[in-house]
This record gives sequence, structure tokens and C-alpha cells, in this order.
Amino acid sequence: MTTPNEHMPSTPDDGLPGAAELEAWMQLTGDETATKRLDQGAALVQPDEDNALTGEVIDAPSVPEADAAPRAPRVVVHRGDHEPLTVLPQWAKSPEVFLAAVQRESKFVASWVGHHGLRLPFVYLPKFLVRAGVGLGVCVRDLARWVTDAENKATRAALMASVRGTAEWKTLRKEHADGVRARLGGLAAAGFTSGVAGVTLHTYTGSEGLTAAAVAVGTAAVTAFGVIGTKRVEAPIVEAHEGEVPKLTVDVVSDALLTLGLGSMGEVKAGRAENKVLRIFPTTGGVEIHVDLVPGATTAMVIERKDRLASALRRPLDTVWPENNHKANPGRLNLYIADKALSERRDVEWKLRNKGETNVFEPFPIGEDQRGRQVSVNLMYNNVVVGGLPGMGKTYLLRVLILGAMLDPRTELHIHELKGTGDLLAFKPVAHVCQSGDDPSDFKALRDDLRNVREEVRRRSAFIRSLPRDQVPESKVTDELANRYGIKPLLFVIDESQLAFKDPTYGGEIADLVEDITRLGRALAIQLILATQRPNKDAIPTAISALISIRICLRVGDQTTNDMVLGTSMYRAGHRATDLDPEAKGVALMAGEKADPQLVRGASVDGAASDKIVERSRVIREAKGLLTGMAAGDIPADLDHSTVLDHLLAVWPENDPEWANGKIWSDELAARLAEHKPTLYTGWDAAQVNAAAKRHGVTAKNVKHGTGANNVRKGLVRAEVVKAVGDVIALPDTTTEED
Repeated sequence: MTTPNEHMPSTPDDGLPGAAELEAWMQLTGDETATKRLDQGAALVQPDEDNALTGEVIDAPSVPEADAAPRAPRVVVHRGDHEPLTVLPQWAKSPEVFLAAVQRESKFVASWVGHHGLRLPFVYLPKFLVRAGVGLGVCVRDLARWVTDAENKATRAALMASVRGTAEWKTLRKEHADGVRARLGGLAAAGFTSGVAGVTLHTYTGSEGLTAAAVAVGTAAVTAFGVIGTKRVEAPIVEAHEGEVPKLTVDVVSDALLTLGLGSMGEVKAGRAENKVLRIFPTTGGVEIHVDLVPGATTAMVIERKDRLASALRRPLDTVWPENNHKANPGRLNLYIADKALSERRDVEWKLRNKGETNVFEPFPIGEDQRGRQVSVNLMYNNVVVGGLPGMGKTYLLRVLILGAMLDPRTELHIHELKGTGDLLAFKPVAHVCQSGDDPSDFKALRDDLRNVREEVRRRSAFIRSLPRDQVPESKVTDELANRYGIKPLLFVIDESQLAFKDPTYGGEIADLVEDITRLGRALAIQLILATQRPNKDAIPTAISALISIRICLRVGDQTTNDMVLGTSMYRAGHRATDLDPEAKGVALMAGEKADPQLVRGASVDGAASDKIVERSRVIREAKGLLTGMAAGDIPADLDHSTVLDHLLAVWPENDPEWANGKIWSDELAARLAEHKPTLYTGWDAAQVNAAAKRHGVTAKNVKHGTGANNVRKGLVRAEVVKAVGDVIALPDTTTEED
């Protein structure tokens, strides 16, 4: 505690050091300072007259506690983000991948052996023998320099010059001569020993053993001289060929990704972030690499810089394919490196070329992707645009799309090829409409056909509305409805559509009709395909382009056209049809079928193969009675959208003298139809007539005619046919038959 007068100014001596004492203290050593502090502490606390201690109690300074071990952070693991561990490698689970890897390695080994085996006797061996001569010369020169002690010549000359004319000079000269003689003696001894060894070997093994030994020694000597000569030349005997690329290793891939400048470069350079290569493994047609990119980087950034990545990997541009992994985080990169460029691969064989049918309500194959995997497209409920430069295979790809739809015998084809070269006339034997040309009459025929299809859209729409809700819960034509009510899927194709929309006479109406059909027909099993060389606002009006769901872009010349076909900002996102190889025909980017645009190599179907497939389809359609329009030999289908009811009224006059009551047997109608339109109805019987009429809401009745046995047969009532033709739609009849 402190006394009342302890630090008062009147206190003559408070025991504290003065200024002079402090100055002297500053000059003391460490030990002296410690002693001084003790003396000062004793002066601060002194007993008073009552022998009681006075002064101020000062707490001892706190000693910092030792740093405690940092507490481990609590980690909460979200298992949902983790992929299941791989039990077996992909090549062990997939025979296709295993065989592809074996084939690739076998081809490499075979090509390596053939390449170097052919050059071994004619290129590599002569070069090696020449270099062996170089090596021999090097060895002889070095041996001579060793014998004569040439390495120390300069030092020896300087030393002897300093002692010239003295006894020491003679001593140095004698030592040098003795050294040379000793080394020559060593060489002579080595030669004598070799000779003795040769004689001994000949004595015990004969000339054969000596010859073998000489060959072995000579081969070893030539090899050694060749190695020495190659090192002196400093050029490999086997030179890398022009197409050789570095092997794909973890370091090569990491360094290549580093050049893209992904994420924070400061973090990357400091070693706190890295592109982690998870695995590299062979797959069909190439190698696949999985990479976790640096934090903050996404796969889209890599796709956008694909050209820089290909340059860093020293690979052709169309062999490097970065892809998203939608099952993982946006920073998980799946990088596929193909063995061959697209233009170097074999043509894609169409799986339906020789046999098989399709169902347009389901996807059908049209080609392969860059990995060799099958690419399929579903035309139902979609409208399609195909764009690309001339000569890039647009017609070939369009042909495959039409062939796939045609192999569903229910599909009604309306094809208008406005280029006028007849590229699509091969479909005429099965098409309801098939026109080629760019004359005013061709544009008028296209306009008339579109009018008929628009009326069909309205009829189908009203028919769908009339059905019970439980049959059409989604208000669209399904596969089941098409089969139940005979609704034919309809594919409308316009090749070189820009000519139709820009026609001064019919272009405006054609655009309006196409827009209506594109907007309303999709759910009614009516699909549209537009093909053009430059799909701008003039070639395809904006209102129509906005309704296109599947976009196929072959090679184009600029960014603007690329985005016109694939969609806005696709070029910036790295999906660039401008980078496609001009030598790879029928290769395109397809957007709309999957989350990201995918590459497709269209199947190769030439004109001869196309004719055979069309012939096969016609046989199927004839057997099922599904030929209509031009294919059935009718008047041009763009002027005739009549049905079987119209044909019945054409052969059944209102006042038929033989059937005065307005009723007629169906077998009589079948005979009249066959005579009126033999291409369509030859071979039909009463049952087929009744079934065709029922699809339009006219049900067969029991019709009595004449007297005698068998005078009651199934027939139709003309008034019901007339009523059904006059209605906007043909509803299915659900009433029971009456006598």
C-alpha cells in the first residue's frame, strides 16, 4: 500500500533515480543493470520507524502462456457432391473401350515396327557406320594426345622455357621422353596381350571360336565408336517425324491448361491453386482426361479457349474436345483427345441403311459424334433449321433426316427443294408432295401446299379438342393417338428456304403460313425442316427462327452466321462452327437435342444407297396401304388434299338408280373406287372401305338390297358421308350399329 505522503513534492527523497543517475544507468552493462534494478527495488520498499514496510506493491509481470495447439476445424462433408468410387477401370467394364485401346496400341506398334524396320538397313545403319568412323577418329586422336601428353604441352613448354640452358631443363626433357616411352610400352603390352589371347583362343576353339570372338569384339567396338561419334555429332540417328506430338502426361496437360490463364494467376503462381489432373485413360477413338480446374474457373472458359488449348497440347484443332460434366461441379473438365482428325476418319455408316424401320415419336440415328458414339435426333415436337456454307454437306445431312422420318411408314412427306437441282427428288416414290425448282409455279405450289397443311393443322387441333381429356392429357398427338385414329405424322421440308421467303409474289404469305404451322403444328405431329445457306432475318424471318428448337450448323464463315444458326452468344461460349475442318463434309454442331451443342458427323448415304432405301420404304407403304398424293399417282398433292370420303362421293352419285334409298354395299363401293383410282384402291374389299370410312366418323350399317339369300350386307349411308365431308373435322363414331 502507499502512505499518504509517499509521493508528495515535499518529500525530500522519494528513493527514485534522478536524471543524472538515469543517464549513468544507460551506460551500464547487462549484469550491472540487473544489480542496479535490485538496489532500486530495495530502495522503494524500506521499513519505517515502526519497522513496517512502506511502498507500492507492484504485481509481477504476467508470463505469456505457451501457444496452445490450434483446434482442428470442424468439417461437414456433403456426400451428395461426391462421385462414387470406381471399382473397375473403364476398359475392364466396356469391351468396346478395351478393343479400341488394343486396336490403337496394335496399330501403333505395327506402324512403329514397319516405319523403323524399313529404315533400319537403308538409313539408320549407314548413318551409324559413318558415325562409328567419326568415333574411331576421335578415339585415335585422343589416344595420340594421351601418348604424347599433349594436354600438358603448353605448361611443359612454359616451364622448359624458364629453365632453358640449365641442368633442370635436361631433367624435364628426359622425364617427358620417359613418360612417352612408358605409354608406348603399355600400348605394345596391350597389343601383345590381345595377340596372345587370340592365339590361345584359336588353339582351344579353332578358327570358328576366333572368328566369333573377332566378330563380337568388332561389333562391340563399332557400337562403342558409333555411340562416341553420335555424341560428337550431337544429332539423333532416328529423327522425329513431322507429325509427332508430345505424349499426354499429367505435366503436359497441366502446363497446357496453365497457358489459358484460368482462375487467379496469383494463386496459381504461389502454388495455392492448381489444375488437378484426376486421371488419363484410353477410350473409344482416343484418350479421355478428367481435370478439376483451379477454383473460380469453369469448363465454359476452357471451351471458349479451345484453340489455345489445342496449340498448347500440339494437337490439331478438331482432335481436342473439352466438354462439360453436368453430373459434377462446373469446374470439372472432361477433355477428349481424338486419335484422328474428323477429316481423316472413315465415313459413318448409317445403321438403317440395309434394314429396319423407325418411329418418328422416338429418336433415330443420324450419325456419330467426335468419340464415335451414335448421335440420334427426335423430330417429333421439334422444328429444325439446317445451315452451312455451300459444299459442306448440308444436303447429305438433310437427306439423312428425311430418310429417318421416311422409314416410319406413317409419315407423310412434303418436300420442296427450291434449288432446282433435284437433290431431293429421290423421295418422290414415297412423298405426298415432292417438288423441285425455283420458278414462280414452284413457289405457288409451295404456297398452296402450305395452305392445305395449315387447314390440316386446324382440323387436327379441333379433333384433339373434341377428344376426352383422359385420352389427351397433354393436348398433343402421341404415338398411341396416331395409331388409334390414323393421324399421320407430317414432315414438311423446304430446302433453300431463303428463296421462298424473299419471293416478291408469294414470299409474304409463305412466311405467314410457315409461322402458323411452326407455332401450332408441333404438338399435332407436324414438323418443319428449313435448310438454308445463310439463316439471317431475310432467309428465315425472326418470328419463325424464334420457334426453331433444333439447330444444326455446318461450317460457316463468320461469327454472325454461327450465332444465327446455333443461337445468340454461342460463338462466345466456344461453340464455333467456323472452326470445323473444311475437308470434313457433313460435320456440324447440333444445338437443342442436349444441354450443350454436340458435334455430329452425318451418316454417309449417297444417291444410289438413298434410292434403295426409298424403294424399301415404298414396298412397306404399299403393303400397308399408306401411299398418298404424288406417290400414289394422284394429281399433284399440293392441289389435292382429299380423303377417302371425297373419293366415295365421286363414285356414288346422289341419285344412284341402282341404290335409290341412299345406301350401298361396301363391296360395291370397293369395286367403284378401284376403277376410279386404281393406284390407291386396287385390291380393296368391303372391310377396308368400312375401316377407312370409320376413321372419318362414318360407321358401316347393315344394308338390305334386293331379294333372296345374302341380301343384307355391310354398307354405308350417303347422307352420313356427305355430313362428314361437310364438317370441319371427322370425329370417331362411337355409336353401335343399327339394322
